[in-house]
Amino acid sequence: MKQLLAGARIRTKVSGVIVLTCSLLLFGTLALVVRAYWTNAYEQRIETIRGAAVTVGHSAAPSLRFKKDQFAFEDLKSLEIVPSVQRATIYWPDGQPFVSWERGQEEATGDGRQLAALAAGESLEGSRLIVTAPITEGTSRAGWIRVESSLT
Repeated sequence: MKQLLAGARIRTKVSGVIVLTCSLLLFGTLALVVRAYWTNAYEQRIETIRGAAVTVGHSAAPSLRFKKDQFAFEDLKSLEIVPSVQRATIYWPDGQPFVSWERGQEEATGDGRQLAALAAGESLEGSRLIVTAPITEGTSRAGWIRVESSLT
C-alpha cells in the first residue's frame, strides 16, 4: 500500500482523500436519514394503535355500562381494519376481563388475563406492542382496553 501511494502524485493523493471524505459523509448522511425514517415510522405505529385503542374504548363504554358483551365484541372486532392488531381485551375498572377479541375470531369470549397493574401507556413485549388505555364515560372510568399489535 505504501508503495502504491509513494509513487502517486500529490494531486492523486489529494483527490483520493477528497473522494474518500465525501463518500464517508454521504454514507453517514444516509445512515441518519434511515434512522430518522425508522424512528418516525415506529412513532406513527404507536400513535395509530393508541388512537385505535382510545376510539374503540370510547365506542365500548356504553357496552360496559350496560354489560352487553356482544356489542363490546363488535367494537373490538372493528380493530380488524388495523392489520398489525392481533388481539384486544376490554377490562372492568378492577382489571377483570369483560370481553376479548383475537384476529380471526367470530364470537365473543371472556378470555383474557386479569390486569395486575392498571396504568395507561405502551410497552414492548418481544415483537409485540401493547397499548393500554382507560375507557371513560363522561368523567368516570368505565374500564380499560388493552390492544396487542405485532411490530413485524
